[in-house]
Amino acid sequence: MTGPGVPPRRPLLPATFRGVSAVWLLRRLREQVDLASAPADLARVAGESAGRELAYSLAELQEAVAQWEERVRARQREAGSGVGTAEQPESGSLARSGHELTTTEAAALLGVSDGIVRRWCREGRVRARRSGGSWLIDSGSVGDLRDARRGAA
Repeated sequence: MTGPGVPPRRPLLPATFRGVSAVWLLRRLREQVDLASAPADLARVAGESAGRELAYSLAELQEAVAQWEERVRARQREAGSGVGTAEQPESGSLARSGHELTTTEAAALLGVSDGIVRRWCREGRVRARRSGGSWLIDSGSVGDLRDARRGAA
């Protein structure tokens, strides 16, 4: 979309964020910044075009997260979870349906490194199974661990 008052379609960040990297980044931003007021705050400091560019970049990031979450829900449906039921994961939540996540996805959702997730798999802290050389982690187990970590914080 171009026109008067619309910044050119170029990302605010030098990289494109998709999938778990978008989820991780958006989670961290929400922890640190009021995203609803951030564009206006930036506009007051750096000008209207900077505020519009930030609003556009945040919208693109939120759309990337929504697309990733939809892909996860589609994989769950394909795997037989949630088919014909009213239970669907809320936006930004983990389904407790037996869907499996990669170590990268689990790490992004838990805010830890892949190595820590792999260690937790070996130690049995999360329900996981080996598939080839990779771990596949039960999303419900990740959700339980995330809830426990939040409660301890």
